[in-house]
Parts: sequence; structure tokens; C-alpha cells
Amino acid sequence: MMPWRALHLISTMIGIILSIGLSFFLPDRVATHFDIYGHPDSWASNLSNTILFCGLFVFFGLLFSGVKFLLGKLPASLINMPNREYWFAPERREASLAKVAIFMAEFGFFANLFFTAILFLTFYANRNATGLSISLMLVMLAAFLVFVIGWIIHLYRAFKLPN
Repeated sequence: MMPWRALHLISTMIGIILSIGLSFFLPDRVATHFDIYGHPDSWASNLSNTILFCGLFVFFGLLFSGVKFLLGKLPASLINMPNREYWFAPERREASLAKVAIFMAEFGFFANLFFTAILFLTFYANRNATGLSISLMLVMLAAFLVFVIGWIIHLYRAFKLPN
């Protein structure tokens, strides 16, 4: 089994470091949004763009790391999980929370990879003034959506009722 929690933490830290490090190679004003053809249509200061990316990594790092704690405070009736009555019964609740925490760390790791790829795409677009590569963006988005579908299937299988 992959050490998802460690990978999630490491990828969060790498995302923050890259966000800050790459900002030193960008102009003071950067494109932050692109139209459907990859042309920039919104700009911001390099500093605010760097804060945005760092904030995304920090927010999602805390969110995906804190799911076990957050779910631990909720009654089972508010948790939307397959077979929650079985898995969140008092005798299985702690083990189920630990299992969910691993799933969320896995999701967080791949979300960080996706955000890092977006960071690099926008960096390249700003550095070379070529516009955003829509084809690469679509490939990244498709890959992330395939991951999400596979992750959901894996989650449902992991929380199916035992025979």
C-alpha cells in the first residue's frame, strides 16, 4: 500500500515551494486566466498569483489532511458514504475513519499533481508569452477526471458490505 499521507504532505510542500520558486522567473504582471483558445483574458500581480497558488496548496492540504478529524465530529447520518450505517457503527467507526483518511490523502496527492501541472502550464504561458496550451490542459483535465472516476469506484468497492 502506498504511503498516501506522506505523499500528500510532500506534494503539498513541493507545490508551495514551486509556486514561490517559479514566481522569481515571471514578470510583475502575469496572466491568470485564459479563454477557450488559450489567450490570456485576466491578469494579476505576480505576488497575488503566487499567493493564490500557495493558498490552494495549503487549503487543500489542510482539507484533505483534516477529513478524519472533521468526519469524526459529525454524526454518521451526515456522512455521505456507501453503506455508512454499517461502516460508521460505533464498533467500526474509528477504523472506517482511518480508511477514509487514506482515501482522502490519495485524492489530495493527485489533486496536488493536477494543480502542479496547472502551475507549470501557466508558468510556461507567462514565461514564453505563447498562451496556454489548451490541448495539454484538456489532456491533464481528462487524466484527472479518469483518476476521479477510478477513485470513486475504488472507494465504493472498499466500503461494500462484507459477505
